[in-house]
Amino acid sequence: MTIGNGQPMLELDNVHVYYGNIAAVKGLTLKVMPGEIVTLIGSNGAGKSTTLRTISGLLRPRQGQVTFNGKRIDRTGADEIVRRGIAQSPEGRRIFPRMTVAENLDLGAFLRKDRDGIAQDRERVLTLFPRLRERITQKAGTMSGGEQQMLAVARALMARPKLLLLDEPSMGLAPVLVDLIFETIRTIRDDGTTVLLVEQNAGCTSKDRSAPTAPAPSTTVDTALAAQVPGPIRSAGALTVATDPRYEPSEFRAPDKTVAGFDVDLFNAVAGKLGVKTQWKAVDFDEIIAGVSAGTYHVGVSSFTIRPDREEQVTMVSYFTAGTQWAARTATPVDPENACGKKVAVQSSTMQVTAVALRSQACTAAARPAIQVDEYLGQAEVTAAVVDGKDDALLADSPVTGYAVKRSGGALSLVGRLYQPVRYGYVLPGDQPDFAAAIARALRQLMAEGTYTSILDKWGVTAGAISDPSVNPSVNPSPSG
Repeated sequence: MTIGNGQPMLELDNVHVYYGNIAAVKGLTLKVMPGEIVTLIGSNGAGKSTTLRTISGLLRPRQGQVTFNGKRIDRTGADEIVRRGIAQSPEGRRIFPRMTVAENLDLGAFLRKDRDGIAQDRERVLTLFPRLRERITQKAGTMSGGEQQMLAVARALMARPKLLLLDEPSMGLAPVLVDLIFETIRTIRDDGTTVLLVEQNAGCTSKDRSAPTAPAPSTTVDTALAAQVPGPIRSAGALTVATDPRYEPSEFRAPDKTVAGFDVDLFNAVAGKLGVKTQWKAVDFDEIIAGVSAGTYHVGVSSFTIRPDREEQVTMVSYFTAGTQWAARTATPVDPENACGKKVAVQSSTMQVTAVALRSQACTAAARPAIQVDEYLGQAEVTAAVVDGKDDALLADSPVTGYAVKRSGGALSLVGRLYQPVRYGYVLPGDQPDFAAAIARALRQLMAEGTYTSILDKWGVTAGAISDPSVNPSVNPSPSG
């Protein structure tokens, strides 16, 4: 997609645009390099949409020029600009409400003749936006605002653009849906499409929309605890921590590729108490315990459920309780104990699929309406389904549910109680009980000073707080991972 020697894909040079005698854009100069996501941020009336309309050929600048891939386009027709590789998702979505989702997508490919390519791109956008696949024959005007925004972006992508213009894609959407849209925009960029978008809300375009941006609270070193750190670790000044970063919000990859999550923040605070830094290593979950036992890693932190079979192999230190937790829209709460006839969203291949199915069977056995279970591939889709009103409630592992509520901006609330609780534990070599005891004492200090609660609250997972961290606690066997 590059065009020789790092030249910009799109360049606006001293562009002035007027509506009659009223200047809407004055002297704008802008460059967009191939592979970038570039954002124009400004208040209402600042000329953002006018800029996109000018790039698209719907308006012509009175002064200055617009070039795309090295060629001027400011006197080129809008249809030709689409042919050259620029497509726009306009402000307010502007979908065709009386047409189906499929028909709207077909219109996005109106100028194309390559049937096989069109079919491939339709499959691509339906993979990017699974909700559209579910709605493929539905009239677009009957969909929710979030679904219509997905359709507007997907329709633009059907033109197979080199440059995608997005006009305020977050407008009118709940925060959790904004997150989903912007995660998809990053995926679009990663797949090879350059993106220029305009927004009023600078927070929507922050580098990291996948995690809260506040840093983990700092801690003071406890010299007595630091003395119990094994000599080689103390000399190196750092702990090597193994984690499988695929379980948001416990531990996951942030967009900048660093490992983030409440597990990460909390153990970093523990390490601070011990006077050492952390070096996080991404490791497959099933290999972490063996790696810690072999001395490859000093500690394993990856939402490990404490179980007797694991305690036989390694030393474990409890720090958190997790279970299953329900959530529903704040405006229309749902009682999990009286959910017969409700529509409930769950993530496929999780224990919650079985849990809600058993509740549904209890409903029908009592001659009450069954629970309609809607399964989704990703948790973001589960959350969006409830926020958007497609489903009445969701259930998931309690940290996942708490994080979804935290990110919903008040649209969701926890309902019911946490049930089927299990303890999470840090994994250490079996021959280091003194080091494990020091970690447990560090946790107690973090609890006493409020740092522990502060970290959990940052991620919306305070329901899992404990008050008694301990080494190799006696627990009942649990099949949870």
